[in-house]
Amino acid sequence: MIVVDVTAECALWQEMPEAELIALRAIEKTVELSKVNLHQDAEVGILLTDDRQIRMLNAKWRNVDKATNVLSFPILSSDNLHSSPLLGDIGLAFETTQFLRLFVSLLSQANFFSVVPEVDGRGEGIRQNCVHQRSSSKSRW
Repeated sequence: MIVVDVTAECALWQEMPEAELIALRAIEKTVELSKVNLHQDAEVGILLTDDRQIRMLNAKWRNVDKATNVLSFPILSSDNLHSSPLLGDIGLAFETTQFLRLFVSLLSQANFFSVVPEVDGRGEGIRQNCVHQRSSSKSRW
């Protein structure tokens, strides 16, 4: 069992009242699929905020002065997750998250992901493959 402490600091998240439940389910599913050995009283914090706050946190902790969709602050290394109940915190920026949600939705509707090569064995992700494909082939349009 994992405790997920969700804090909404931004009124924009009221537009998405299911956000807390989605965060809880996402964390629970991640723990289930990863099969990690967590402390019996494991806890993670989720901060639902806006781009302004995420930008300030990003600048303070990563020296990157721009907003991002997600920031994570793990307390423990992955091999010590069972030693402490406090796992860390995750921050989500409303505006950027909503933009990405819309973007993925539009791409899915356009069936874009069927033309993107699968992730290869070298660990390259979809973005790298997309960049590679874009630079190495001409568009049909």
